[in-house]
This record gives sequence, structure tokens and C-alpha cells, in this order.
Amino acid sequence: MRSSEFEVPEHLKRRMRKTFLAQFEPNTVDVFELELFDWYLKETEAVLTNMLASEQEEVRQQMAQDVENVNDRGIVAAEY
Repeated sequence: MRSSEFEVPEHLKRRMRKTFLAQFEPNTVDVFELELFDWYLKETEAVLTNMLASEQEEVRQQMAQDVENVNDRGIVAAEY
């Protein structure tokens, strides 16, 4: 057996490459979309963590001052 029997002919290689690239190009947008979503998720989590910490600190301060009706509505909004 000759090894050339198992080689893909050049005209098929070109066609396969063209088909592969045509399918690959639209998928690169998906990669960027996933990266954007990942960034958005991380940013949102960071903002919500800071909001919740801020509200918890506000509640702690109110409790330390023995406020009768502690205003904790911000925590509900941050957790929502």
C-alpha cells in the first residue's frame, strides 16, 4: 500500500478548509459574547456584594445606636 492512497486530494482539502472557515467565523462572535457575559456576571456580582456589605454596615450602625425600628429595606433590595 502506498501512503498516497490515504492522502486527501488537494481539491478536497481546499473545499474542506473553505467549509470549515465558513462555519467557524460565525462562532467566534459567540466566544466574544460569552466573554462579555462572563465580564458582566463578575461585575454584577461585585456590585451586589458591595451593596449588600454597605447595607449590612448600615444595619449594624443602627443596632449599635439602639434604634427602635431598624431600617433594613436596603438589604432586601440588594439581595433581590
